[in-house]
Amino acid sequence: MRAVHVVRTYWATFVVGIAVTALLVGSLVAGGQARLPTGSAPVAVVHDADGHVWRLPLDTPTTLEVTSSLGSNTIMVADGAARMTDADCPHGSCLRQTPISETGQQLICLPHQLWVEVVPARGEDTAQDGTQADVDAVGWKDERQASDVDVTAR
Repeated sequence: MRAVHVVRTYWATFVVGIAVTALLVGSLVAGGQARLPTGSAPVAVVHDADGHVWRLPLDTPTTLEVTSSLGSNTIMVADGAARMTDADCPHGSCLRQTPISETGQQLICLPHQLWVEVVPARGEDTAQDGTQADVDAVGWKDERQASDVDVTAR
């Protein structure tokens, strides 16, 4: 009788192990397919303080000068990446940020309330108007005091 109980225990463990392995392999395959290139280059989406939005394909070299009510920034797309090349903000920290090329990366100019983010060329995470559907919001109350930074994350 004890032998039958041991065989059933091992059999149940074996079946559970196979099921878990199948789930892991299935999720890896599905996750890998979700990351396959769609044939289109990602897009740099530029948002300014006045609510304007520009879409810049990362496979097309271009320069965009954005002038809003808070100031002026220049964004350059070259070699599949976007970077901030000029800004009239007081500290210029946005000019020292690394160029972005991967989905989800961002460039941010706090004083001008301008941000650039990389999104898929045609993805489910973009809203109908072409803007990012799930956006991080950053506000700066007084540029002299870091304690006044107001951040809302996803």
